[in-house]
Amino acid sequence: MIIEVMKKLGASAEDAIYVGDTELDVVAAKNAGIPSFITVSGGIGKLDAIMALKPDALVPTAAWLCRIVSFARLIRRELYRQP
Repeated sequence: MIIEVMKKLGASAEDAIYVGDTELDVVAAKNAGIPSFITVSGGIGKLDAIMALKPDALVPTAAWLCRIVSFARLIRRELYRQP
């Protein structure tokens, strides 16, 4: 399903991140080849089970994730800026 949505949007795994809070979210992201950002604060997943699946990143809150995404956009914009 994730891959189908990316195709419809014209996006690739390099353009996407998967945000979730359970073990199933880590598995879904890995199966789609997408980096998984898992938030644990207020989530329903169990931290030890999530960590056993080795998510790409673990962030304490959704606010932290927003900061990371904003920073990544800034970096990407600077990298692809034309001289």
